[in-house]
Amino acid sequence: MPNLHLYDKLLQFPLFQGMSRDDLGEIVAHTRLGFHKLKAGEDIAREGDDADYLHFLVSGRIKIITSAADRSFTFFEYRDSPETFQMEALFGPSYRFSHTYQAASECSLITISKEDVRRFYNSFLVFRINFINLITARLQKADDNMWRTTPADTRHRIISFFRSHCLYMSGEKDIDIKMTRLADELNEGQRHISQSLNDMNEEGLIRLSRARIHIPALEKLLM
Repeated sequence: MPNLHLYDKLLQFPLFQGMSRDDLGEIVAHTRLGFHKLKAGEDIAREGDDADYLHFLVSGRIKIITSAADRSFTFFEYRDSPETFQMEALFGPSYRFSHTYQAASECSLITISKEDVRRFYNSFLVFRINFINLITARLQKADDNMWRTTPADTRHRIISFFRSHCLYMSGEKDIDIKMTRLADELNEGQRHISQSLNDMNEEGLIRLSRARIHIPALEKLLM
């Protein structure tokens, strides 16, 4: 891959934005970058895998799969390129993926080892600032979600449940959950849950099927 083309690929990602051509040239010249192509349905990383590499989605679409601890419900989120995923898993007391990442279409990825990410952090000020900004943005978003008040009505409690379990506040989602489990999670009667879901289904905000809720665009539910 020609260097100029590779520069443009890296500059798609927030971690590298603002870096000079000289700094990017040093990264390209002295880093062993991994280039990968995956077919739809292939796993990129599974929950519990060691996070030894940082993954950059250059083209294609991925599916992010997150399940409750007791596996009673599962959220599926979809992201298009360019995307960097779970950079916070590289460091800290538990450096493992907490989600499963799967190719939802044919995908191209670049991987960079944890050791090289640490070297970039220590060597390049702009990279270090970008890294800190991205991590703190995730922490602030988590803090905001934690302190949101519980809505009084069933419809907005359901939407709040969706919001609190999603990594991204926009885009397509699928949720595998039984009505009884959703009612238990919200401490609501099944009749009220069913009525609210059917109302949203009729409005085109969600699509219901057996034990699955499809959300075409979460941002429309949050408006």
